[in-house]
Amino acid sequence: MTRFLERQAFWVTPLSPIHIGSAVDVDWTSAFVEPGRLVLFDPLRVTLSAQLAAALTKCIDQSAGSGNAGTVLVALQKLYRDHQKVFAKAEIADIAIPPRLADDIAGKFGHNVQRAAGPGEVRINTINTINAIAIARTVFNNLCGRAIIPGSSMKGALKTAWVDHRLGQGARGEKDKDILGGRFQTDPFRLLSVEDCVAGDDVATCVVVARNVKRTSSQKGKGLPVKVEVISPLVAGAFRGAWRRTSLDGKMAVQLPSLKDLAIACTAFHRGRFDSHTAQMRNLGVVDQPWLNDMTGLVEKTMAAELDSGSAMLIRLGKFCPAEFKTRRDCRIRVKVSRSDCEDRDKGTTFWLAGDDEAKTGQPFGWALVEFADEPSQKVRDWCAAQAEHSGAGWPVRSKRPAIVITATAPEVAMAAPPASRIVAAATTDNEEKLERLENELERQAGLGKTFKMREAPGPMIENYLRQASRGWSAAERLLLVRLIEEKAMPLLSAPGERSYLERRLGALKQ
Repeated sequence: MTRFLERQAFWVTPLSPIHIGSAVDVDWTSAFVEPGRLVLFDPLRVTLSAQLAAALTKCIDQSAGSGNAGTVLVALQKLYRDHQKVFAKAEIADIAIPPRLADDIAGKFGHNVQRAAGPGEVRINTINTINAIAIARTVFNNLCGRAIIPGSSMKGALKTAWVDHRLGQGARGEKDKDILGGRFQTDPFRLLSVEDCVAGDDVATCVVVARNVKRTSSQKGKGLPVKVEVISPLVAGAFRGAWRRTSLDGKMAVQLPSLKDLAIACTAFHRGRFDSHTAQMRNLGVVDQPWLNDMTGLVEKTMAAELDSGSAMLIRLGKFCPAEFKTRRDCRIRVKVSRSDCEDRDKGTTFWLAGDDEAKTGQPFGWALVEFADEPSQKVRDWCAAQAEHSGAGWPVRSKRPAIVITATAPEVAMAAPPASRIVAAATTDNEEKLERLENELERQAGLGKTFKMREAPGPMIENYLRQASRGWSAAERLLLVRLIEEKAMPLLSAPGERSYLERRLGALKQ
């Protein structure tokens, strides 16, 4: 007898950069660039000196009354750039960024970028300067700030694959609902639930440039290049999720397939399109060929048995994927052939690639491998490690922040701890300065008699420091962070569930 509720956990390994739109953008009023990272800060927590506040007010007033607002905004950017240390004190998160892209942004931010307008004529391009930092964020958990893969994104890809599979079996219908049963209450996919996939501690995001190239040549497509945050690939089992299938024992006109059959159909759908696109990509000099070769080997050899049996699944997620991955086999794709004319075609005409601004090669967006196992397989771990060594993409796969080294040991810090009124003594390291800022913020909240939730300030700051501490802080600095959160943050949390959540995070940090 079929079980009423079947749940199966899985691991998701990003095989190429993944960007899932969140409708949240980062701009120069809340971020700045440092070597290797984009620093996000909260403008509402910045403490301005009287001199800097007066200078900012003057720029804003000039912008309101000037006929050339662009020039004034560039001057305002220059003020931000020259006082980054002030804004760094309100840091809440950071994102890895490729060196060449970071240099490009730094060269435009707060500078008058010149461009040729004609023979012997040069104009100031303020648009490029103002938009130097304009980055679309991938979807993330508001509670902790970490990237997630929404279950709805994965379920949409699964449904498209299954409808295409049904068409291959002879089913007919103008719309998906006609093929799957007609109405919502008879749609078998209402019995499938996919949980949001949560990230582990070693998962990072980075900034890349999404650029559009034609499939028939290496020329640029019509889409403008945009800077986006992506989930960094090549971390085996980066995300943990699960899907649930409810069975109604044959009471539906069209039955929901078993999880195994659904995985096999999803792999077949994406594998067929991967094979057809690979042939086109091999002729393009702008596609990362080492990645393409390794990806082909993974699909055809390394994980072929698992993909065929349904114990693993190939899938493509998020934005910047070709239209063929979003539509079934009998649908035509509307392609713009001129400013005013469009044509319906079987295939798209361009690819979107992820790279840095000057990269000659890039990788396609959105590829991921799903494994239904207790832990990611060693074959996938080895593949990720090998691919990272010779990737030609030219952008970081994860944030590589140097470990902070201080001379004091944990017992020494505990013996020299200040009175209970202040936990962080005079700061001597960058991390201790961060802890001092956190303590000041918590004391300010306590003085105002305010409680907070983790999605509100200073919750994101706490999450950011917990994540950083797990990657490279010394034992002494971790000890101070744990004590600070236990004594000064826990009493201010308004929800008991969030206190339990923080207790678990602190328990992991103490180990």
